[in-house]
Amino acid sequence: MIATTAFSRRLITKQYQLCRSPILVKRTSSNTTSTDAVKEAAIKADIGKSFTERNPFLFQLGVATAKTSAADIMVQVVVEKKKIDELD
Repeated sequence: MIATTAFSRRLITKQYQLCRSPILVKRTSSNTTSTDAVKEAAIKADIGKSFTERNPFLFQLGVATAKTSAADIMVQVVVEKKKIDELD
């Protein structure tokens, strides 16, 4: 039990130290301020992400709209027995 507790403490301490390590940002020119460098790094990090990762709200809005529209069309066609030309 003592060995497990000591191992857990070392693991947690190591993870905490990794989280607190400073992030190094390479400056491209002498005129670039630190905030510009951070913005450039953020833009470069977003390049590899898909649309759903960059815009989760818009993606879920589209999914919910499509799902609701499909359910409405299904109810009108199956339950109300309307033809496709008669849909609201």
